[in-house]
Amino acid sequence: MILGQLYLIASNALPHHVCDDIVKRASQIKEEEGTVFNGLDKNVRNSRVTWLNEKWIYDWINPLIYETNIKIGWNINLTSNEFAQFTIYRENQFYGWHRDSLENEENKERKISVVIPLVDENQYEGGDLQFYDHLQAPTSKNERVVENKDCRKKGSAIIFPSYVYHQVTKVTKGERLSLVIWFTGEKFK
Repeated sequence: MILGQLYLIASNALPHHVCDDIVKRASQIKEEEGTVFNGLDKNVRNSRVTWLNEKWIYDWINPLIYETNIKIGWNINLTSNEFAQFTIYRENQFYGWHRDSLENEENKERKISVVIPLVDENQYEGGDLQFYDHLQAPTSKNERVVENKDCRKKGSAIIFPSYVYHQVTKVTKGERLSLVIWFTGEKFK
């Protein structure tokens, strides 16, 4: 499958007060270690997470994703979304190259991912969301890495197909907070 656009940035998708409310709500939930598909692997991922299943969050995000899916011409069959992951990257934490594609318990596949920065970009250094512009696994040369500073703007929604390789580089100062939601549907055929 070829999609015309690697990712889309919807600037100011969430007002700052909503971002702040998400941070406040997540801070009330016990953090856990961020995992990869096969469990813990600190060489691939070092971050902390909490899980949110708040209707008011989906009321903000879901219409944006469903409208964008059609507007951009992806027209991916979406049937639901997973719990929202509030992700915390502190100094020296990161998430290496990976794809979000995953089949869940209901035989649904992650099809669209959305990442929303929840803090001002000047509150941390490093922690850049990067994409790899090829369907094959990234190489060590990083000659096909795509980075956009708009991916750091508080409240912007970065929307992309879940099979696209991406990473969050190591945070060198401060704390990067983001919300991630995966939208699922029947398996790609």
